[in-house]
Amino acid sequence: MNSKERLLIIGFAGAIAGFLLFGMGFGVVEGYRDRLYWRGRAMLHERQYAEAAVLFTRLGGYRDCPSLCEEASYQLSMRRGGQALHEKRYPQAVQYYTDAVRYDPGSETAAVRLQQAITLKQQVNHRRAGQRTGQGDYYLQRGMWPAAYACYQEAILLNRALRPSLEGKIARARAGLGSRPPARLPAPVAAGEPAYVGSPVGIAVTRMKVDTRLDLTNGITRRTSGSDRYVKLWVAVKNGADDYIYVNPHEFTLSGHTGDPVAHEADTYALTKYFDAADLPPGGKTGGWLVFLLKQDHAYTLRYHGAAGDAEKRLAVP
Repeated sequence: MNSKERLLIIGFAGAIAGFLLFGMGFGVVEGYRDRLYWRGRAMLHERQYAEAAVLFTRLGGYRDCPSLCEEASYQLSMRRGGQALHEKRYPQAVQYYTDAVRYDPGSETAAVRLQQAITLKQQVNHRRAGQRTGQGDYYLQRGMWPAAYACYQEAILLNRALRPSLEGKIARARAGLGSRPPARLPAPVAAGEPAYVGSPVGIAVTRMKVDTRLDLTNGITRRTSGSDRYVKLWVAVKNGADDYIYVNPHEFTLSGHTGDPVAHEADTYALTKYFDAADLPPGGKTGGWLVFLLKQDHAYTLRYHGAAGDAEKRLAVP
């Protein structure tokens, strides 16, 4: 056998060995994915929807994993929506049922539950709007302009249909506010102009701190327990409307991956340069710290929902 024939035989043998090894490796990977697939189906059958959704997401386009992931996500949203509805947390119920409709647009059950949650949320909001209007009238009669203005703005936030009937009262309260010296507003950023999202109200987050400890200006230190974390945000707001807008900390909520929104902590007001309510002229800006208490997470969503508009900012934890 000459050297050329020997090289041909060696090359052919190597090709066969490589093919066999590749096939064995592919079989191992395929077997692993198959085990995960059937584990996910078992989780779905046992109504472990959150775990199933995570597993099917990991498997990507394997088999029918995309449709199974949507099914798990739909069932999870329906379960959470039902729990929120039972606990009378109607804004959260609306959010969960909206997600359920997105995962399964043909679900009549999800559509009916969503409309039920929306109706209940509106009923509660309209009742609260009536209460705020009455409070605003009380403050207006006594010349307490900031309190009256805040109550009317919150009433409109809860029930936008009240705006025409309250415009005259808001104008009187604003005229009273105009007789006072303007409040000093902190600069929204240390340097440069942030990228605002939302219109006509734009929001931006220029600084973010996540910690288990919160140091307050009164010398008190707060500490969290378990997996809870303080999320401290420097939030900037810009008025892009043609009229004054009123912004306050209560118009912001923060949520993690579960989607449950939380309001800012009362400890916000014990911080230096906290975010305070402000009446912004067209083009006006303000900013300050807001503190939220949430579970440890890798991403958050800050939402602004005010009388002049809505905005949303997604945040990644470094």
